[in-house]
Amino acid sequence: MKYLFFDLEFAASPQSGKKICEFGYVLVNEKFELIERLNLLINPNIELNEWDNYVVNKILTRSYLIYLQQPSFECFFEQIKKLFKKCDYIFGYSILNDVTGINDELKRYSLPPLEYDFYDVQQIYSKNIGVDQQFSLATALDHFKIQREERLHDAETDAFHTMKVFQEILEITKLSVADLLISCSDAKDKCHDYTTDRYEYLLKHPVLIKENNNIIKNKFNRKRYSQLVDNVIPLKKGNDKLVNKKVYISVDYTNYNYVQTLNLIQLITNEAGCFVKSYKDANLYIRFPGEHLNSDDVKIDEFRKSVGPHLKAIEFNELLEILNVSIDDLNELPEESFYFLTDNFDEVEEEVVDTVSFFDLARDFRNK
Repeated sequence: MKYLFFDLEFAASPQSGKKICEFGYVLVNEKFELIERLNLLINPNIELNEWDNYVVNKILTRSYLIYLQQPSFECFFEQIKKLFKKCDYIFGYSILNDVTGINDELKRYSLPPLEYDFYDVQQIYSKNIGVDQQFSLATALDHFKIQREERLHDAETDAFHTMKVFQEILEITKLSVADLLISCSDAKDKCHDYTTDRYEYLLKHPVLIKENNNIIKNKFNRKRYSQLVDNVIPLKKGNDKLVNKKVYISVDYTNYNYVQTLNLIQLITNEAGCFVKSYKDANLYIRFPGEHLNSDDVKIDEFRKSVGPHLKAIEFNELLEILNVSIDDLNELPEESFYFLTDNFDEVEEEVVDTVSFFDLARDFRNK
């Protein structure tokens, strides 16, 4: 039995597409004894002005000149293909982005597609700490107190770190690799025909794509969010489960789940509740664990001490039970119709939403 852990580094900005400059991997046996470990340095074959300055100066552990001296991706195709074929399981951390990067390069160089199953250790980690949220590899290493190798963001080193996180999860759960993967079935995906099953699903459900579903980074979303809060009316008679409740939901959920939040606002209103944008106006606070676990709680709990029992706190799942809705239901619901919009919608003054969250600082574009 052979397990492959791999990681990529990219040279270009997102606007220029995913141009690989490192393919790092660690290949081990079922006892996690090292078989092979290597970092393939790759010439991304791009113009100098296409290099991402932030990546060059802050991420990559080598000078860009070193990459320019290397062969380009197509020269490594057969090696990568054989590597994927000779292992039984393929793992990565936030691996969908890397698999997409490989597919982009295969199409770029007119190479045949690769077909393989793969597993996301990021999702396995999140599931096994009991939080439905994404965490960086550095956060997982710190959580398990795993000693880091020096070159963080070196593809080979990050592949090794991913393996160490996976090993730690196995140790804690006392499960076999096969049983752990069965328990984390959502972490499995399949690459085929230059795409993946999960990517195809996301294309059919754009609400789940983070860039489209973010409030704080999307100005238009912020406007529509504020407009709905200010104008929402009941559309369906509920059971008055939230009568006289002024509900504030942790920004660790609302900031990154725009469409779901719009639907929650409507559902709360249907139950005679009132959604508010500031915890200082609320009498019911909905907790949601973020990057630093209850990050929104820190400041709000201090506020609750000053106002006494006025601000009650419940967990996010408790709110869903009250509304008789599940996470899956929220992900499937369409965006609100904005029945109240007027001709001068674009002139609505943009309001700043509460951002009491370390999540804003900890989350990064690549989740790496």
